[in-house]
Amino acid sequence: MIKKILFTALFMSFLLSSQVEAHTPIEDSKPKDGEVITEELHEVSLIFGTKIEQTSKFDMLNTNGEIMEQANFTIQDNVMKASFYEPLENGAYKVNWSIIGEDGHPIEGIIAFTVDQAITEQKSEEVDKSKQQENEDIVTTTNESNDNNQVNTTSYLLPSIIGLLALIAIVSTFVLMRRKK
Repeated sequence: MIKKILFTALFMSFLLSSQVEAHTPIEDSKPKDGEVITEELHEVSLIFGTKIEQTSKFDMLNTNGEIMEQANFTIQDNVMKASFYEPLENGAYKVNWSIIGEDGHPIEGIIAFTVDQAITEQKSEEVDKSKQQENEDIVTTTNESNDNNQVNTTSYLLPSIIGLLALIAIVSTFVLMRRKK
């Protein structure tokens, strides 16, 4: 009897072991992990070994650890892509991804890369012009606010009144419930 149970258990383990699937691996990414990009980059894509679920996602963090806003995010079969509003600036980036593969298992990972573009004279002139325009806007705004002699302050009066009314309502309800008992 024990031999039959052992034989059945051994047979079942061999039978079931051939049906076990591996987790969905990441096959490729653009840019690749550890890569240094020397040209404009507008899009990041991750390519997996099997189809991934639509609930999969990734966040890209810049050098300061801030999440980069994505202009467009798509998942199509085994490819997950995100594009950005502006080309990525020079610096280190980290992509934190999490997917649910075709096998149903959640998987997470990180891809890191660096953008290191040579700054051309045209780009530096554009940056200088935009900084100059920002400074002019600040001076204009400062002059306008000084001319009006008005100081913009945040008013906490309305939220304070609403909070006080809510507190009075809660206390009143509590007192009325205690009196009924």
